[in-house]
Amino acid sequence: MKVIIVGCGKVGSTIARSLVSENHDVILVDKSQSLVDAVSSDIDCMAVVGNGAIQSVLIEAQIETADFLIACTSSDEINILTCFLARKTSKCRTVARIRNLEYAKQIEYIMKELDISLTINPELETAREIARILRYPKSISSDTFFNGRFNSLMISIPDDSKIIGMKLKDANILLHSNVLVCAIERGDEIIIPNGNSEIKKGDKILFVADHNNVVSFFKAIGYEYKSLKSYMIIGASRITYYLIDILNKYNSNINIKVFDKDIKICEDLASKYPNVSVINADATEGNILHQEGIDDTDAFITLTGIDEENIILALLANNNGKTKSIAKVNHMNFVYAIRKLDVGSIVNPERVAANLISSYVRAANDSGESNIETLYKLFDGRVEALGFKITSKSKATDVKLKDLNLKSNVVIAGIYRKGAVIRPTGYDELKVGDSVAIITKDNVLNDIVDIVA
Repeated sequence: MKVIIVGCGKVGSTIARSLVSENHDVILVDKSQSLVDAVSSDIDCMAVVGNGAIQSVLIEAQIETADFLIACTSSDEINILTCFLARKTSKCRTVARIRNLEYAKQIEYIMKELDISLTINPELETAREIARILRYPKSISSDTFFNGRFNSLMISIPDDSKIIGMKLKDANILLHSNVLVCAIERGDEIIIPNGNSEIKKGDKILFVADHNNVVSFFKAIGYEYKSLKSYMIIGASRITYYLIDILNKYNSNINIKVFDKDIKICEDLASKYPNVSVINADATEGNILHQEGIDDTDAFITLTGIDEENIILALLANNNGKTKSIAKVNHMNFVYAIRKLDVGSIVNPERVAANLISSYVRAANDSGESNIETLYKLFDGRVEALGFKITSKSKATDVKLKDLNLKSNVVIAGIYRKGAVIRPTGYDELKVGDSVAIITKDNVLNDIVDIVA
């Protein structure tokens, strides 16, 4: 696929890296020569210096033969205009980054009238990711398949857990649970396990299950499961607004405190959310967090624009062992550097946006036998979790799974059929109409047939 990306900021460069790693032809467009030089020297792609909202610049970037245009500058209006011009100049699909809260309320109208194929809002999607993690506080990351009916979670195994030393084929029987462990991170190694694999001290595991089995598994391995009632959020960013909306939607009987240094932002937040305690203060100064109850809060989320501040505050909150901490980190280099620290969970808006775009581009590139419904990159991108909708017969369908010649490092994690989630066995088959959850390492899967060797 030929993909033009207009805007070489953090979002645009992260999307470009993701697509280039999947062997797509990427052309970058930005007004800044220095930014274009910096990004294109790091990524194997073409680059054009200019304003992407100018038709001649788009033509220079080969818009007439492009499959996709992704507009992700810092301006919603420029992104919308760029997509409009791209559609007038070519038949490519267009994707616009739109962040404004007011535009979000009429996004379907904008897409229909301006023929935009997809809009992405990294802040909204990040808020949704945070909310998924908060549903299972002991998880490092939490994603869903089949419209929320099936979960994939990454957790650290407690050092004193009775699952340590167990073979996976015995674990469910001994723990009275029903989960499927799909990947193990052990040091710097990622393992796609089999039934004889053992859980060891220090492991992080990725497992899949429905909600009831998630809860029973947590309790069995020594993790308490509880609903969160109190939240501290540092930084009244766009993500904060979206997150408050999501939290209030699912539970109105909660206590939320938001800290921000800007008095005007605090006044705006307080006027929109009268049920939220808004505190105009620098959370890094003095003893303010302890005075406001950080030691007793259930969840602590840092959403300032400064990565270092988010990381340090999350470490502080995580020290008491009772608080679920989540830190927003914008620079991926920081994400890699702090993986070994006890920060809690890390969210990265640029990675969230890149996952959405990768999923959309791959879905457009499929063979027609299935559609990609979801795509998540886990363990720093070394593992992918994908959801496919099977739309026609293929060599992957109507064959018992034990007889299916799967590629190495591919796990069929779950099947959704006629309203029911199926935990697959060797005697199950994939059928037209099914949705399927796949976990894979070292494979780029565009279609369900790609799981077959």
